[in-house]
Amino acid sequence: MTAAFRRVIAPTLSVDRLLLSWGLLLSVLAAACGAGLLVLSGWFLAMCAAAGGGLAASFSYLYPSGGVRGLAVGRVGTRYLERLVSHRISLDAAVAHRTQLFQGAGARRPAESKQTTGADVLGRLTTDVDTVDSVLIRVVAPTVSGIVVAGAVVALLGLIDWRAAAVAAGGTLALLALAVPATARGLAEQRQAVLVTNGFRSRLVELLTAAPELASYDISRLAVEELGPSLAALDRHHRKGSARTAAGSAILPAGGLGLGILNAVIVSGFAQGPTRVASLAAVAFATVAVVELAEPLTLAWSAYGRIRDAADRLDEIAPSTTGHPPLGRPVLGRPVLGRPETPLQVPAAPAVCFDQVSFRLGSADLDELGFRLDAPGTLVIAGRSGAGKSTLVQLLTGALVPQAGRVRLFGRDPAELSNAERAELVVAVDQQPLHISGTVAENLRLGRADAADEELEELLHAFRLDRDGALTLTDRVAELGLGLSAGQRRRLAIARAVLKRPAILALDEPTEGLDARTAETTLAAVRALLPSTALVLVLHDRNLHQLASPPDRLVTLRPTWTAPPPQGPEPECEPERNVYSVQSPVEDREVSALLANR
Repeated sequence: MTAAFRRVIAPTLSVDRLLLSWGLLLSVLAAACGAGLLVLSGWFLAMCAAAGGGLAASFSYLYPSGGVRGLAVGRVGTRYLERLVSHRISLDAAVAHRTQLFQGAGARRPAESKQTTGADVLGRLTTDVDTVDSVLIRVVAPTVSGIVVAGAVVALLGLIDWRAAAVAAGGTLALLALAVPATARGLAEQRQAVLVTNGFRSRLVELLTAAPELASYDISRLAVEELGPSLAALDRHHRKGSARTAAGSAILPAGGLGLGILNAVIVSGFAQGPTRVASLAAVAFATVAVVELAEPLTLAWSAYGRIRDAADRLDEIAPSTTGHPPLGRPVLGRPVLGRPETPLQVPAAPAVCFDQVSFRLGSADLDELGFRLDAPGTLVIAGRSGAGKSTLVQLLTGALVPQAGRVRLFGRDPAELSNAERAELVVAVDQQPLHISGTVAENLRLGRADAADEELEELLHAFRLDRDGALTLTDRVAELGLGLSAGQRRRLAIARAVLKRPAILALDEPTEGLDARTAETTLAAVRALLPSTALVLVLHDRNLHQLASPPDRLVTLRPTWTAPPPQGPEPECEPERNVYSVQSPVEDREVSALLANR
C-alpha cells in the first residue's frame, strides 16, 4: 500500500469510525446470511428428497423452511442497511475529498500549477474521486466480510473432517492464484480505459471552451477527427477489460463446484443413516460457499488497483507546505478607495531584487540580469514581442525559477513562498486574464471577499467600466469572461488586483487593446489607488508614452541578430542573447520624448 493511497483514502476511512464499524458489521452479517442460506437450502432440498423415501414421519418441514425464509430476509435486510451506511460514508468522503482537492489545487505554487491543466483537475475531481471513494464498498467491506465468514465456514468444516477443511481452504487459495492474474490482465485494460477517458474529457473541455473561436472552422468536424480515435480506443479497452475480468471471475464458480463434489466424496465414508445424502449436500454447499465468499476478493483486488492509481493521481494535487514562517498579515481593515491605505507589514528590504538572473526558454534569453526596485517605485519592462518580458514577470512571481542567479521579493524567494504568503506580497495580472461565471461583483470580490459595494462601484468608476460598456455590479459574466470585450476583461482584472492591495503589483501589457485615453486613465488610476505599492508594468516600446511620468526603473529587452558572413554559404540568422539595459533614474531622451508626445 503506497503512502499516497493511505493518505488519499484517509477521509473515507475516518469520516465516522462508529458508522464505519456498523458498515463492516452489516457486511459480515450479510455475507454470513448468504453462506448460511446456501448451506441450509442445499441441506433442506436433500432432506426433502430423502423424506419421500421414508423419512416423512420423522422430518419436519416447518423449521428448515422458516430458517431459509429468515436467512433470505436477513440477507436482503442487512445488505440494504450495509449499502445505506457504506454509501453514506462514501458520500461524506466525496465531500471531504473534493474540498481537500480544491484547497490543494489552490495551494499549488505557480510553477506546479502550470503542469496541471484545468481539464485535468476536472477529471480528477470527478472520475478519480468517485473511484477512490468506492474503497469501502469495493475493497474494504468485501475483503473483511469474505475473510471472516469464509474462515468461520472452514472452521465448521474442520469440526466434521479436517480433510474437508483443508480441501476448502487450500483449493480456494489455489483458485484465487489462478483467478487473480486473469483479473489483473483485465485491470490493465481498465487502467488504460481510465487514462483514455481522462484524456478524452480534457480535450473535450478544451474544444468546448474554444468553440466560439473555432466556430468558423467547423468545430463538429474537428471534434470528430480528434475525439473519434479516443472513443474507439476506449471501447476497445472496455471490451478487452470486461472479457478478461469475466474469464478470471469464471474460474472460481467452476472450481468451487469441483471442490464441493470432492469434499462430498471425502466425507462420504463418515456420513451414515437416512440423513447421509443431506449431510453430504451440506458439506458440498459449505465448500461452494467458501469459494463464493472468496469471489469478491478478486473483484476487490481489481478495484484496489484502480483506486491505488487514482489515489496516486489525486496525490499530485494535494496541498503542499513550506518550511518558511508566515509573513505578518497585512493591516488593511476596510480601506476606502481614493484614500491612503494602511501600509503592508513587509520586511525592510527592496521590493524587487534580481541578482544576476539567467533564464532561457524559447525566444526568451535572459543573461545575468540585475536590478532592484524599492516601494513605492515603478518598474517598466519594455521591449519587442518575444524579448522575454512576460518571462521576467513569471520569474518575479515564482511561476518560473531562475536557472542561475536569485530573485527576491522583500528578501524572500517567491518560488519558495506558499500561495497565502505570496498573495500578501505580489499579485500579477496576465496578458489574457480570466474570470469566473458570476456577477461583476463576485469577480471583483475574488480580490477581497469583504469589499463593500461602495468600494466596488468606485473601482468601476476609476477604470471607466461604468461608462465604457456601462457595467454594473449585478451584470453577469460568462465563464472565462466571455461576453466582455478584451478591454473590459483586462480592466476588470486590474480592478480586482487593485482591490487586493498587494505590496507588489505586476501588470503584463495592461494597456494592450485599449484606446489612448482609456490606457492613460487606467495606468493613472492604478497609481492613484495604490500609492504605496511597487508597480511592475510590462509595456511595448510603442506604449511608453502612456505613462504619466517617467518610471523609477526601465528594463529594456532588445534581441539582436547575427549577420551572415560576407563570403561563403549564407547560414540562417540565429538570435544572440537578449541585450538589455537598466536605467535608473530614468532620464533617457527617447523615453522623455515619448512621454512629452503622449
